[in-house]
Amino acid sequence: MAEGHVISYCAAPTLTIEHDDGSRSTWSADLPIREVVPSPVTAESEFAAAVRQARTVRGWSQERLATEFARAGVNVGGQSGVARIERGERPTRLDEVAAIARLLGIELHIGGDPR
Repeated sequence: MAEGHVISYCAAPTLTIEHDDGSRSTWSADLPIREVVPSPVTAESEFAAAVRQARTVRGWSQERLATEFARAGVNVGGQSGVARIERGERPTRLDEVAAIARLLGIELHIGGDPR
């Protein structure tokens, strides 16, 4: 699924059925419509995508990553905390960023161009 902000609204389509006897039945209802509007690329969204990608490449579940965090002495709030990090919904402390990088083998560059 594309990432971004979800905009929900309702539309009221009308369906008219013409029967063999010439009568008509009309039906209308508000149908929910969801539209995904892309989010701007931020350092947080790039980090979230890198965490998700590195975890899946390793074949780890979110629960496994949460367990590995706990073993490293970092409490991210279990599987739901990992999910929130991966969606960019949870602020990530520097010690958590360092633990994620160590556990998943993510190379971090701070301050712009790594060269």
